[in-house]
Amino acid sequence: MHERGQVLLANVHDIAGKVATLQVAFELGPEETRIQTALGAALRAYLSTATVAIEQSRAAPSASRRVMREANADYDQASQLFAYFIAESRRSMESKIAEVGRAAQRTMSREAVLVAIAIMASLGLSLLLARILTRPVADLVRGVARAPTRSVRPALHRRDRRPRRRVQRDVGRDRVRKAPR
Repeated sequence: MHERGQVLLANVHDIAGKVATLQVAFELGPEETRIQTALGAALRAYLSTATVAIEQSRAAPSASRRVMREANADYDQASQLFAYFIAESRRSMESKIAEVGRAAQRTMSREAVLVAIAIMASLGLSLLLARILTRPVADLVRGVARAPTRSVRPALHRRDRRPRRRVQRDVGRDRVRKAPR
């Protein structure tokens, strides 16, 4: 009993050391820190009473049984605190995961709005540039549409019948040619 008890106590001592370093390794909330402190105290109390019970097991078995009952009560309290600590850690972890999820959702919503704004701005800019670049062509089309059609068509059809330019020496020749002979 004494040899087996020493091995079990070594395991419990190792667990108590790991529980004590949890606050250094992880960021614990206030409730988790309170439970972790109580769990460490309960494990130390169990170690103390179990050590006394194991040491008394050879000399006074009846006294050892009485101390062992106290050690079992300390163990039950440590076990309950450990279960409560695990449940509180799980609740805290789920809360933090939900918070990160909400933050990611907000970030994604903001990015979607920014993308929509960028698309709308690029559409507006492309329409503005298209209007600026096509303005001369639109002005030309409007000018052609406003021009009277009868003044444009006869000029196109009379191309070969354009009047000659009169030069000073030609003045009066028309009369001479038109004179009766």
